[in-house]
Amino acid sequence: MRESQFLMVAVLALLCGFVSESLGQPAAVGSFILGLVVPEGPPLGSSLVYKIDSLCTGLLLPAKFAINGLSLDIFTLEKGKKSLLAVEAIILLGYLGKFADTLVSAVQFGLSFRDAIPLALIMCSKGIIEASMYIVFKDNGIITDEAYVLWLITMLVLTGIIRPLVWYLYDPSRRYSGYRTNSIQYLDPTSELRVQVCIHNEDNVPSIVNLLEASNPSRRRPIAVFVLNLMELKGRAAALLVPTHNRKGKAKFKSLPSRTGHISNALNILARRNKDAMSVQHFTSIVPYATMHDETYVQSRWTKVLHKAPCSVGILVDRGGQLADNTRILFGHSFFRVTMLYLGGRDDDEALAYCCRMLGHPHIRVNLVWLRQYSKDNMEKSSSMEEESPMIHWFKANNDAVGTTKVLRSLEDSCDLCIVGRDHENSELTLGINEWIELSRTRIYWRHVSEFGL
Repeated sequence: MRESQFLMVAVLALLCGFVSESLGQPAAVGSFILGLVVPEGPPLGSSLVYKIDSLCTGLLLPAKFAINGLSLDIFTLEKGKKSLLAVEAIILLGYLGKFADTLVSAVQFGLSFRDAIPLALIMCSKGIIEASMYIVFKDNGIITDEAYVLWLITMLVLTGIIRPLVWYLYDPSRRYSGYRTNSIQYLDPTSELRVQVCIHNEDNVPSIVNLLEASNPSRRRPIAVFVLNLMELKGRAAALLVPTHNRKGKAKFKSLPSRTGHISNALNILARRNKDAMSVQHFTSIVPYATMHDETYVQSRWTKVLHKAPCSVGILVDRGGQLADNTRILFGHSFFRVTMLYLGGRDDDEALAYCCRMLGHPHIRVNLVWLRQYSKDNMEKSSSMEEESPMIHWFKANNDAVGTTKVLRSLEDSCDLCIVGRDHENSELTLGINEWIELSRTRIYWRHVSEFGL
């Protein structure tokens, strides 16, 4: 957006405010109408937000409400208590009527009663628009100072009560409660594996492409990939999910950044290389980062996704190593070494099921490192299993977490991708490993290399 275009929009806003004042209406009405005309999202909407959002929401808006808040005189409510009680009753009846109307309408249109209550509460909450309207009514003499104070206090109290109630009553992840067995280990070996890939920027694409190729798609075991390109919401009010794999979606949202096309091209090339074994569909999610999990720190976002997802979740930490090499897996210049750290438990079983899908790939070598507590029975059993299974490359018997950290450090230069389950039962092999500050590098291997959780 050029400076001349920005200045033109600013002049139009002032002109609309002047025309509105000339017609006997507040200047905000004209600016509001202009805001409705301006197209949402990029390039114009997001550019305006980038240039003036900090000034408006960080300075002007707080200053406006601070000045009007200082003019509030709560002691005026002592005058004419009977008439004010009647006004308060009318205000509360308005809230109650809106709540009942929304609740009944939602239930009539098929929404469950449990979900209709939070919706009705949300519709009863008021915010900046209503507060601005009360200020205009007071300035124009439509309502008295006492009614103005009563309206604002009622709005603040009820909105403050509604927010924690909605947070307590409504859980969006509840809709997925019937799909908790969506995991790789329970999937039929010949069924299609459906994978959703979340991409933040173009730098993630080479590693994602190689990881999908390493998953060994074939006609007998196809993979359906749903690519979700994550973008921050700017310049629009509502979140948006754009299907960019079809012409209709591309034509409707031509203003999406060029990086979306680059990501789509890279994954489409992979799909054509694995014809009849892999299908790819592309979506762009434009949402606030704070709610992107239903996504601003990375670890907090991971935690939200793990808690909300109705299926297994794998978190890939890309360190820019061999996994990002475009030719390593596709052309097989050398074996790609995958190491699975196995201690037992549901998450390790899920990670092991994913590793088993890689076994048939001609350029992948999968090593299973089984960590067990030292005992004579474990040693005998593990030795026999190591002879029978070529996948079990190393068997490590330890007595405590010190031995476990030594094993992890020994793997640093012997694998290109390390896969480990997220949660494990408490044992002496892992006791205190996450609390040792001096082993922060090992802890990164243990918790953040690639996590699988149900």
